[in-house]
Amino acid sequence: MLKDADILITGGYGTVGRRVGADLAPEYPGRLVVAGRSAEKAAQLAAELGHGVRGRRIDVGEPESVEAALGGVGVVMSCIDQAEPHLLLRAAIARGLAYTDIAPHLMTRRPTETMKAEAARTGARIVLAAGLAPGITSLLARLGADRVGALESVVSNVLLSVGDSFGPASRAYLMEEIALPYAVRVEGREAPTRPFSSSARVTFPPPLGGRTAYLFPFSDQVFFPETLGARTALSRLALDPP
Repeated sequence: MLKDADILITGGYGTVGRRVGADLAPEYPGRLVVAGRSAEKAAQLAAELGHGVRGRRIDVGEPESVEAALGGVGVVMSCIDQAEPHLLLRAAIARGLAYTDIAPHLMTRRPTETMKAEAARTGARIVLAAGLAPGITSLLARLGADRVGALESVVSNVLLSVGDSFGPASRAYLMEEIALPYAVRVEGREAPTRPFSSSARVTFPPPLGGRTAYLFPFSDQVFFPETLGARTALSRLALDPP
């Protein structure tokens, strides 16, 4: 990776991209590039953020656009989900870049062995799904497992505030997932279920207290049996206010 290379945020003028850009801009003056399908919106946000931020056009579905946008870039932060064949991810691997994203669809976007081998060859560093769930919940589960040793089950409970700002992609994800059947692993066996088909009372730290949390197909639970040895792996969603 080039020293002092640019940091590219795709989906940079979206709800999450704006927050990421605002955090990074003062820390990396002159190195941040916010990008999206609208060059005008990207340029407008760059001007608002200041600190030498630049705007750039990128369409992650167009190979030529992806290649052009990665010029001079060393780090890619993707705030948008990518459909097959994941052009941006593959281009980052081919160029040996550092890449992360916050997309939740880890179940269907797991890197292939070929992609892993290519990343090892080029020196690319790839961290997928570094958001809330998967992401923070995955890290907390790993830390917990390191403390308790062998474990039987992992259950993550995510509390979201309905008053928060959600981008259209986040709302679409929740609406899509809430209607789809999926499978959970209970005592070593796959069990078919549906979102919100079962609930549990969860006590969150003060001042939140007790909340009812419902089964939800966050994809953090998919890998807990493999990575942590859990025979039961569940994820739940709770909303605030109750």
